[in-house]
Amino acid sequence: MPCGINALIVAHVYELDLRLTSSAIAWSTAIFAVEVAILAPFL
Repeated sequence: MPCGINALIVAHVYELDLRLTSSAIAWSTAIFAVEVAILAPFL
């Protein structure tokens, strides 16, 4: 996921909370995976 890598790079450069950034990436990925699993049979 290029967006996740970009978010981590920006967070590191600007000395932001990397734990918060990583958890946001993990949650958004998990939500997307569940959504795809639910909608896959209908496609």
